[in-house]
Amino acid sequence: SWWNLFEDCCWDRPPYCFDFSAAKRQCRILLIDDDANALPIEDIQRAEYNILQHKIVTADLLARCEANAFDIIILDYNGIAPVSITPDDGFGVFERIRQANPQQYIISISAQTYDISKTAYFNKANDWLKKPTDLTTSKDKIDAGIKYLFDKTLVVARLRDQLVAEGFGHRSADKIVKMVAKNNFQDMDELIDS
Repeated sequence: SWWNLFEDCCWDRPPYCFDFSAAKRQCRILLIDDDANALPIEDIQRAEYNILQHKIVTADLLARCEANAFDIIILDYNGIAPVSITPDDGFGVFERIRQANPQQYIISISAQTYDISKTAYFNKANDWLKKPTDLTTSKDKIDAGIKYLFDKTLVVARLRDQLVAEGFGHRSADKIVKMVAKNNFQDMDELIDS
């Protein structure tokens, strides 16, 4: 997971030694799409990405998604979920995942170029792909997600922003972030408790 890479970071040398090759191999990517040609999945796998494809959402797969079993989910909204899972097909799957895990990185994928009724779906996703897509475009979108999730500089920035949003002052947030960077969790617990 991203936390393992975060813990293994060499904090003494900016930009925190982000190893993209390791991150892309470790990142768990799930494509949910009934279209076998939506992404060049075999080419992506040959490029050393850890990606799986499921054509239909089962109860077990949805439970795994809700439990944060995947770092990036590439999700179609049409033809992927039986009514027994959700009457709203991919939209319902999207909402269930986001409800259980609001921070889940989701890339929406569709063959539609523009559909006003689907705007909210695309706006809620972290990114989007138009299918069918080529290897370069697929990798660019996946790479952006990996950098967002695994680049420690960005993780630290999001941590600081989240602390401020949760009511910590800017100074306290900065102190906590520095303590995380130094693995100083005892002092951090004392600061949070005060």
